[in-house]
Amino acid sequence: MLNRIMIIALITLVSSLMTVIFAFTSIRVANNADRPSIVVDTELPQTPEKLTILKIEPFSVTEQDISLIASELFDLNGEISYSDGVWKVVDEAHERELLIYDSGFIRFFDRYKLRTSMIEESKIMDKEELLEKANEFIMKLNSLGLMPMNVTIGLSSEDSIVNDMISIMYRNGTTRSYVNNVHVNYKLYYEGLELYGPGAKFRIYFDDKGNVIGFLGVFFRVKEYKELTILSPMDAVNKLYDVGFGRSMPINLVDRAVVKSIKLVYFVPTPSVNTTYIIPAYIIKGELIGKNGEKQEFIQIVWAVSMDELKHF
Repeated sequence: MLNRIMIIALITLVSSLMTVIFAFTSIRVANNADRPSIVVDTELPQTPEKLTILKIEPFSVTEQDISLIASELFDLNGEISYSDGVWKVVDEAHERELLIYDSGFIRFFDRYKLRTSMIEESKIMDKEELLEKANEFIMKLNSLGLMPMNVTIGLSSEDSIVNDMISIMYRNGTTRSYVNNVHVNYKLYYEGLELYGPGAKFRIYFDDKGNVIGFLGVFFRVKEYKELTILSPMDAVNKLYDVGFGRSMPINLVDRAVVKSIKLVYFVPTPSVNTTYIIPAYIIKGELIGKNGEKQEFIQIVWAVSMDELKHF
């Protein structure tokens, strides 16, 4: 059976891990006649000269383990199969599915409830009840050895509890909105640095009765693989000229890009059996201002290590 994992910080937002120390910098503008200027309208974070690439350790479970996980966590009894590094448990009659990757990702969906649930806002559990339910679920994860190792977890400060809404249009032409589900969001950290990206989701979905109807999580084990020199924040900003601004506004129509925030993270790619390395990256957010005055928000990921180094991963 899976090894029981000791969790350093469970359901606790450790403020010291989330603190980012900033060094004051004035607005900087990069000018070039053939390309838009970049204005840095934020304080640049202090960052280390080097960071360590993380490697996800392979993780093996048995069919018996999968059956126990499905039953204990999700009351799911269905056909179990294994292919290309992914365990799957499917209850087709109720549209419920569990995926567990050897690389340490877990996904559960009650597709019927996620598609059809309509909850009156007055019947939504209050924050304390939701967090208690989430805590109970995470304790179950821990008892089954399904919490990440060497990684700490804390509630997301910006959107810890989110209501997903659906709108129903009736035959008389009226429209009414309902809460489809409520989910509790967490963030993951390694040595104080946030894990970010599609593979770093840790989210528990509840219906109006407090039943878990969806879960995105990780239970991978990470180890330090290789220390590399990383780009400075300003070097990462200048890389936007190479990687673009992540939006549809043609570069020749952009007058300037205003950087509003820049954060150093560990980027975790989309879950797959081949997900192996977790690499430092900068998340840069800001606003594009077109030559015609049009404005668009942008977000771009810039790798914090050189492309030459990335070729080896």
